[in-house]
Amino acid sequence: MMAGVEDCPPKNYFLNNQDMKKCLIVLFLAYTTLHATEQPRILSSDINEVEAFLSGAIVKRNAKATVDAGVTELVFEKLPGTINQNNIGVTGTGDAMILSVVHRLNYLDPEKKNPEIKKLESILDSLNRNLDDLLDVKSVYTEEQNLILANKSIGGQNTGVTFDNLEKMADFFRKRLADVKDKLTGIKYKEKKLREEMDKYSRQLADKNARYSKPTSSVTITVSAKTRTSINLELTYFVPDAGWKPMYDLRAKDSNNPLTVNFKADVFQNTGEDWDKVNLTLSTGNPTSGGNKPELTPWYLDFVTIYKASGNNYRAMPSAAIEAPAMPESKVMQEEISTLKDMITENSGRFIASYTISAPYTIPSDGKYYSAEIKRFEMPAEYTYFAVPKLDKDAFLAARSTGWGELNLLPGEANVYFEGSFVGATFLNTVSTDDTLDISLGRDKRIIIEREKNKDVTGSGIFGGNKTRQFSYTISLRNIRKESVKLILEEQIPVSKQKDIDVKVLELSGGELNAETGKVTWRIDLPSSTTVKKAFSFSVKYPKDKTISNL
Repeated sequence: MMAGVEDCPPKNYFLNNQDMKKCLIVLFLAYTTLHATEQPRILSSDINEVEAFLSGAIVKRNAKATVDAGVTELVFEKLPGTINQNNIGVTGTGDAMILSVVHRLNYLDPEKKNPEIKKLESILDSLNRNLDDLLDVKSVYTEEQNLILANKSIGGQNTGVTFDNLEKMADFFRKRLADVKDKLTGIKYKEKKLREEMDKYSRQLADKNARYSKPTSSVTITVSAKTRTSINLELTYFVPDAGWKPMYDLRAKDSNNPLTVNFKADVFQNTGEDWDKVNLTLSTGNPTSGGNKPELTPWYLDFVTIYKASGNNYRAMPSAAIEAPAMPESKVMQEEISTLKDMITENSGRFIASYTISAPYTIPSDGKYYSAEIKRFEMPAEYTYFAVPKLDKDAFLAARSTGWGELNLLPGEANVYFEGSFVGATFLNTVSTDDTLDISLGRDKRIIIEREKNKDVTGSGIFGGNKTRQFSYTISLRNIRKESVKLILEEQIPVSKQKDIDVKVLELSGGELNAETGKVTWRIDLPSSTTVKKAFSFSVKYPKDKTISNL
């Protein structure tokens, strides 16, 4: 029994008011002594590691604390309000036991203001003071103008005014009123500019407040220790408003060298907390997709009964209404190649790949993309030009690479550079089942292509009940590059879908014809400073009383 409790009279003892008050006070003090617990302690923690996924990220925070014997509540505060409470994890080291972990949302506790918000508020305060000063000056000049206009009368009702006095007073009114109006005009212009500037900063501040004025959350960890001890805690949580996307820089020195691929990641986050000098890991996994295999539900078959509903309308309904169960929802770091190999650790599992950047990285919470280089490598490629002069008279260079499946590349946008110049952007499609990856490197104006219709050969004739038309084209290709190139030239012959339309190939100049599609392909070695010509012709025979719309 705790000291003081024995001072209370025994049970069934008759108490007067004074004794009752004394006993209640003693019991209250004893109860509070027994049940008093330490106030929750706010931990000072740092983000030391982030694993970013294509959508979402797992953040790891570390904190140190010293706890006394007994039960202690430790609080990680100012955490993002979008934390998924089902993905919170806490681990610790030290002579203590974790009793519980509780996540709470906090809509009332104000966050520390973002530095950008503070700066905008300071600018708006300064502009407001300038506007107040300007309006004060405007008020003075307005009162003066009213005073001048209110005292236009010169002399009294019974007294006149001399010509000299009239001239002097008129001159005074004219000059002073003109000066006041000029001042008011200048003030009006300055007021307009000030209000426009204030409106601009107000809208920008509203945007920032909307972005950063979000509810925060906290995680309270209850620990129990037998003696006073030091502990280390690691808190991990998943946030959805973060992620990364793959980006590539594709560089070709010329058409005789391998393709240099710079694999990068554009990382973003808008969680409300900055990631300052953290160890960053980029993963292709999805922690929210779940790992349970889908389950098949019964696939029921039934006969369909046709019956007449009304008039000539018929409806089809199953003979028995059987409902199947519903399915369950299922800023760029430029480094040398040798340095990058030391910085990046690549782990490729059966289903996902991850890239660990050991150099500390900073990603502010502003929703903007920040580029991190993952790896740089050379990819053997065969360079080939493609030309379809019927649709475009330019030649397009493409790099064809095999064996790219072992490189763990993801589909993404790519910036293409050829011979030191930026030639455009493309999309790297790495989800294809083909073993060859085609990468477009843009147009090359040094391959000159002309497509000419030979009018002297093209003609038409009527034989019997049919009409025959002949078409002939010549394609000229000239290479003004310093080296020879390989070029694939594509044209087409029309394909008949009617038995009365007969298409006959007359000449292909060695081209390969796909009879089903009508595509004609030439594979050409085009030497430097050389012109090569390819001709093709065909005829079309059809009934003379018919017209072919697209010939």
